[in-house]
Amino acid sequence: MQQTIISNKNNLASFKKTLAKEGTGKFLVAADFDRTFTEGWMGQGATACPLTGSLGEACDQRSRRAVKNCPGTLSIPGKRAPSLISILRDEPGYLTPDYAQKAKALADKYHPIELDLTIPKKEKLKAMDQWWTKAFELLIVSGFEKKDLEKAVMSKCLKIRRRVKEFLLFLKKNDVPLIFISASGLGVESIKIFLEKRGLYSQNIKIVSNNFIWNEQGKAIAYKEPIVHTLNKGGVDLKHFGITEKILKRKNVLLVGDSIDDIDMAKPFEPKNLLKIGFLDFDIQERLSVYKSVFDVILLNNSPFDFINKLLNGSTKTNQG
Repeated sequence: MQQTIISNKNNLASFKKTLAKEGTGKFLVAADFDRTFTEGWMGQGATACPLTGSLGEACDQRSRRAVKNCPGTLSIPGKRAPSLISILRDEPGYLTPDYAQKAKALADKYHPIELDLTIPKKEKLKAMDQWWTKAFELLIVSGFEKKDLEKAVMSKCLKIRRRVKEFLLFLKKNDVPLIFISASGLGVESIKIFLEKRGLYSQNIKIVSNNFIWNEQGKAIAYKEPIVHTLNKGGVDLKHFGITEKILKRKNVLLVGDSIDDIDMAKPFEPKNLLKIGFLDFDIQERLSVYKSVFDVILLNNSPFDFINKLLNGSTKTNQG
């Protein structure tokens, strides 16, 4: 199966033309964080012949020749990579003894609703409000501290998606704002520390996410509103999170996410030119048609940032406008 699917060639061409003409001075990136800038899989997975189902490095070549348009080997992912907050329930040594069980019960109830493409958005929005509120309350009563956050972001299960470093370097060199709009259950600080610990944070990066209130001992005693979750990213007040008018004047927006609901991240920016790129790492056959209907480009099977880097390096003139 090909790793890059361009579902809207005209919009891709138009966006590239605009970047070439107007440069990076009118350009910004709006992005999700978990499983967008981090990898979608844990482990390398395997490959299988789509005809025989047998595992291996390549298809049976005779079988491929016998079938017109054989897709070649199919990638079989390893385990789904965790989000930042799921580290606290999936790895030992965090919070109270019963935290993991209670957090998993919430995830088991609400996560299928989040992923279900058939549930009306209004119903999903209500469910996500409930999940995030209960999750934050559980963290607080379970004794969540800053040291837990700092430990979690260094988990070996969290890996930067390949070639993200080159992408971030391009944005930094050209002073392009990168606005993370993240539903992270560990909040703004977790993303910033994650990037800092890996030498990837820079001043052009802004983070719109959840926030906790800490006491002098570094213990979470409350969470701040508004809550940001996967279903309400399109309604966030960017100025509330310190996004300046100068940034908002940039109307050429590259959106990068891994959920169909991530496309709503573009709404607060009111872009004139928008290119939507989506990572699709799991349940590809079941979800691809929906992703093709909302994203201009879909990157499959734990893809690196190669396509995005090539797009920027080949299309942009620096710091015009």
